[in-house]
Amino acid sequence: MEFIKLKKHKSREISDFVASHLLFEYARNTLDPERKKAVEKVLETTPEIQNEFIRLINGMQYCEKLSETLVNDMAIKQIELQSSQVNFIVNRLRWHQWPLGFKWLIEAGIVTLMLVLVLNVLPLNRIIHLGDGVDSQNIIAEVDRKKRDLGADGPMANEEKPDFADEEPRKPETTVATHSAPVAETKPKDEPKKPMASQVKTAATSTSAASSAVLPEKSAQAKTTGQIFRGQFLVTNAEMVSPKIKDKIKELGGQKAGGVEIGWLKTPNVYYFHFTIPEAKLGELEVLLKEYSAGRLLKETHPRVMPDGIIRLLFTVEENPEPKGSP
Repeated sequence: MEFIKLKKHKSREISDFVASHLLFEYARNTLDPERKKAVEKVLETTPEIQNEFIRLINGMQYCEKLSETLVNDMAIKQIELQSSQVNFIVNRLRWHQWPLGFKWLIEAGIVTLMLVLVLNVLPLNRIIHLGDGVDSQNIIAEVDRKKRDLGADGPMANEEKPDFADEEPRKPETTVATHSAPVAETKPKDEPKKPMASQVKTAATSTSAASSAVLPEKSAQAKTTGQIFRGQFLVTNAEMVSPKIKDKIKELGGQKAGGVEIGWLKTPNVYYFHFTIPEAKLGELEVLLKEYSAGRLLKETHPRVMPDGIIRLLFTVEENPEPKGSP
């Protein structure tokens, strides 16, 4: 048979939850005796409440030490002064007492002012065109294709592409008849005059003679081929030798034949020479080149025909990777 434990009449027993909320009053000794005994009884039997009470006592002692801290009077005055200025402005404006419509009017004016400032500062023309999806293009020049097509049969159409990337484009050499036939004088339209029969006969004769003179020359040109001298010269100290060769070429009357100057530094330690000189000066140039290198010039056929007495040369002067005297 189980017995039910009854509470003692007028006895107060509190739970741990209630005891934890009464710890502060217990520490300050403000509880009535009956509650005080109930809290003490919980403290004796519950370790969690004991630890919470110890932390509470430590916090109260720390606060008491903080209360003993002295603050500089100047710091207090500065805090009071700043607070008083803000309070003074707010009190003088009495914003909370203004009518609601007047407040809305002021807010609308501030927003409008901010919009005006933003619109004047930001580059709106760029911002507006950001969403167009069209890139801005600068037209440097316009080419009339019709005019170019009409002139396709002109001098540009007769240009030949260079055989080498380092040579300039060349144009075919054509012989133009310089014979001029006498032309009858022209008069105003109101007084037309027919050419005399003798003049027409003379013009026809000269034209046929000119055409007969041009055709053999063209056919002779088509059969002949040009020549070019090529070579590669390995020298010691190409940086010093190349200017000397360049000066000698100019002294012999050499002229550049490509798009770059004579003795152009094509790559590090490789100097490029593309020029023309009189054929009579070739021997002197070969003598100079033999002083610096064992290389020699080789004659090759080339589509470009040079004038009589002029030859074209293309060679490089390069740094010798194996200097003289090396095994």
